[in-house]
Amino acid sequence: MAPRTSGSTRSRSAASSTRTRGGSTSGRNGKEASTTKKGATAKKNGRNSRNTARRTVTPPKRFNPITALFRGIYILIASIWLGVAAILGGTARKYGESARELESAHRRDGLALTLVGLAIVIASVVWWGLDGEFANGVVAVVVGTFGLVAWGIPVLLL
Repeated sequence: MAPRTSGSTRSRSAASSTRTRGGSTSGRNGKEASTTKKGATAKKNGRNSRNTARRTVTPPKRFNPITALFRGIYILIASIWLGVAAILGGTARKYGESARELESAHRRDGLALTLVGLAIVIASVVWWGLDGEFANGVVAVVVGTFGLVAWGIPVLLL
């Protein structure tokens, strides 16, 4: 291989930069060869050829009246529950002294009403021995989980 002369205007890196994906190089006049291959144009534009492929569009979900009915019932029950909880919580805050200036974001009236209801159910089953299928299930869960401590669970829930 002959050594390079100082009269050469192109360096080795410039020659390699004009090489395209298809393997074509520029001519001696320094102009780039135009290519129409998909990979070369995607690389020129700065995009990957995989990104330019069409994506499959999923069809919109169809309206299901049964789902809408159950969702409506759920929203109705939740609204009633939270409304009753807000009324009871407001009444408790009215007569109590420590939670009067509590911000509305920190009021958890729905959770408090749930815990009070759960305490009443567990106390009625464990303390007074109510019968029935539901009561037997509650006894199995509470007494099976906590043992003799189940007698104090209603007090802890309050």
